[in-house]
Amino acid sequence: MRVPDGVSERDSHCFEQHPERNQTTMTTSDDLALLRTHANRVHRYRRLLKTPLNEMDRKYVEARLSEERRAFEALKAAIFPMTFTFRDASCKKPPSNPTA
Repeated sequence: MRVPDGVSERDSHCFEQHPERNQTTMTTSDDLALLRTHANRVHRYRRLLKTPLNEMDRKYVEARLSEERRAFEALKAAIFPMTFTFRDASCKKPPSNPTA
């Protein structure tokens, strides 16, 4: 079974194979639960980095944090493929006055 890039093998059990469509999908609740799991791990690793750690432990936690961030972003992109960017109203150009 193929899982999306950035999703670790330990989380691959959440994906279901649909042979008739030859696709791997997750239910919405599974998607959101896995996204929440990655977010919680990111939060936990950030908290750990605020504690006194030796160099080896710090490198390990930083590597896990990086891995979880990548997995979170990959899963987020897979769940919510469309993104919208809204400009701030203050960024609008003032209307030009052709008669002035």
